[in-house]
Amino acid sequence: MIAANVKSERIINLSAIEAANRALREYGALSQIKNLGRGALIGHALMAMLLTGIVAPLLFAIVALIVFLLESDLPRPGVSGGLSFLGVMWFFGSLVATACAALLGLFVEWPKVKWLKSRRIWPHLFMSIAGAEILLVSAMTIFTALQPPSELSNEIGEGLLFVVIAAAIGGTCSAMFWWKFVMTPMRQLKVA
Repeated sequence: MIAANVKSERIINLSAIEAANRALREYGALSQIKNLGRGALIGHALMAMLLTGIVAPLLFAIVALIVFLLESDLPRPGVSGGLSFLGVMWFFGSLVATACAALLGLFVEWPKVKWLKSRRIWPHLFMSIAGAEILLVSAMTIFTALQPPSELSNEIGEGLLFVVIAAAIGGTCSAMFWWKFVMTPMRQLKVA
């Protein structure tokens, strides 16, 4: 009888210790993340902007290379020519896309994250793509308006198509990265 009491007391003590340890681990991890709060979300937002600026131009360069290879009447470049085209498009595209991702993040994604933290998610992708389209098409319109009339090209439609496709890819990448790195942690931790 004494052995049974000691054994049941030991089981109770072990379960209480395990429960206390589990609670401390969970509370410690949550309080550590909650103490980071806005700083962690700002870091995640910067990471989402940077990844958008790197991944979107790479995807766009791949699409541009495929379209060039399929639609061009010019002789096909070799593998090294294709990789050179890809690298140049990616490099110059990342310069433009990083600046656009920062503007898109500040003026579209961050307010959208604040607005969607407790709402349904259906407008998330549409809002990102629309914001990117408005940003790039308005920039193209401004740069076209600043050119002297003698330098204007009749092929504005092709340039506009180029910008619309780039903005769609950039908006989609931005929506995905902001959802993964900012919105999901904000909803899980219920951070303001």
